[in-house]
Amino acid sequence: MRFALALLIASIVALGPAAAQQGNCGPTAELVKALFDKYGEVALGRGTSQTGAHVFELFVNPQTRSWTIVFHQAQGGFTCLMADGVDFEPSAEDDPQPKGSSL
Repeated sequence: MRFALALLIASIVALGPAAAQQGNCGPTAELVKALFDKYGEVALGRGTSQTGAHVFELFVNPQTRSWTIVFHQAQGGFTCLMADGVDFEPSAEDDPQPKGSSL
């Protein structure tokens, strides 16, 4: 499980330059404000990569259930949008394998 998660994070980090070229990156304050202003999304959780170079963050709108994952460079104030979607559903605290999980 940890290997799969590490592989996923490495893949996402590797996409960073490609995302930047596609215009999905910008100053952190501007992107966070846009997520709130346009989608009503607020930060739900975050985690730092093992190297400390990136911070991954999940933004969610609890009413519309839209969500966005971003990664921030730990230094420099630069953020990239990595994924977004709909139908966000929090996991139950007592359910080790949420509905629909293939883990």
